[in-house]
Amino acid sequence: MISGAKSLQSSFGSWPPSRSHSSLAGTGTVATAGTREGASRLSPYPHWWAQHVVHQVRSNAGSQQPRLIAHRGGTADHPENTLLAIEQSLKAGADGVWLSVQVTRDGVPVLYRPKDLKDLTDGSGTTADKTLGELSGLNAGYHFTSEDGAYRHRQPGKAVGIPTLEEALHAIPENKQIYLDLKQTPAEHVVGAVSKLLDRHGAWNRVRLYSTDAETTRLLAREPKAQVAESRDATRQRLAEYALGDGACNSAPTEPWVGFELTRKMTLNEQFTLGPGVSPVVARLWTKGSVDCFTKAKPDLPIVMFGVNTRADLDAATRLGAHAVLIDSPEKIIPQPGDAAPQVPVSPTKAASTNTTEQEAAQMAAPRYEQTRIAAWQGVTGQDKAIAMAREHRSDPSRPANAAQGYSGLGSAVLASAASFHPLGAGGVRSPSAASVQVSASANAAKLPSSTASSTRRSR
Repeated sequence: MISGAKSLQSSFGSWPPSRSHSSLAGTGTVATAGTREGASRLSPYPHWWAQHVVHQVRSNAGSQQPRLIAHRGGTADHPENTLLAIEQSLKAGADGVWLSVQVTRDGVPVLYRPKDLKDLTDGSGTTADKTLGELSGLNAGYHFTSEDGAYRHRQPGKAVGIPTLEEALHAIPENKQIYLDLKQTPAEHVVGAVSKLLDRHGAWNRVRLYSTDAETTRLLAREPKAQVAESRDATRQRLAEYALGDGACNSAPTEPWVGFELTRKMTLNEQFTLGPGVSPVVARLWTKGSVDCFTKAKPDLPIVMFGVNTRADLDAATRLGAHAVLIDSPEKIIPQPGDAAPQVPVSPTKAASTNTTEQEAAQMAAPRYEQTRIAAWQGVTGQDKAIAMAREHRSDPSRPANAAQGYSGLGSAVLASAASFHPLGAGGVRSPSAASVQVSASANAAKLPSSTASSTRRSR
């Protein structure tokens, strides 16, 4: 049995995410691609603590970054909807996965999206016409090309199979969000099989359910334990009415959550006596006003924005207040250890208020680990001290020890705090420049300026 189907909050965290660290207790497992036994192996992710701090600490600027959900497991990085894609997206720092589900002829839910198997595999036909045994020999990465155009998964030993939904549930840690997109008709076939699986494992509270098919959504909504999105048709109608109706907010959803693209190619169709007039448009229907309209009746309504595949899109979704976003490439959207430091412009007003210039602020821009530490210090000691700490500990040729101090001083303080609730303790918390960090909160407090050390103790 799949363990740990507890409560909605323990599986997904509160919406918006709570500020508590307790939801991470006992998490951090991942199955090696293609195996179920690996699900019991503790494996600390490179970004698990950084992701958590980023989500839990709201900076002085205001907006909280949405949770980053790997679309189809990260369809741009690895063959979509495979255990390999799921494993690698979680290692890259994704907060959850969005998976496409169909059902075999013998009633087994599997991860697959297109209508025909020939689109992604070396087989043909539909999943509904195949048994699980017939699917087991297919290569789900047969048509996947890497950035250099190579078909790497056609090489000997590199094939990846079509996994079952059950295998995916075993492979995904309980603190990671799971979205299931049911991609098959007739609705009764797929809804019945998925419902039986979730019932058998008590896993309803681990998943959020979605479908573009209205009948599938209707059948799912009849299950009282199902966390089903508002129907695609209803969400599109609300967004269109708000955009084209002079900002009139006529109604608000009451379903558990809603989802729609941040930007969507659409067609505006106008009917005339002599025929239709068609205008293709690239529409951005999510605006601050439409978000406010959707949350009018339910302020904590989770809004998931699809197709967020650039940093600019992520910034826009963050400003709009999205709770989660779908990303095709976790390995590109989520900064990885060793990535170049992003240039973060600082306004003259903010620069003056912190006694630093924009040029100095730009020089202090750092990779994600550094930014996470700064964000954490903003949360407990204020932005002025955070920037002062960053200036003191940033890498500087004139002070070669600073690079190490960045982890043994300010960085280690945050890592030590993270270690207090990591299932493996300090040994499970890793920085990009060291295999592990073995520190204590008292040791780190001693290395910091006295005023900062006292603030550190108070924050605990």
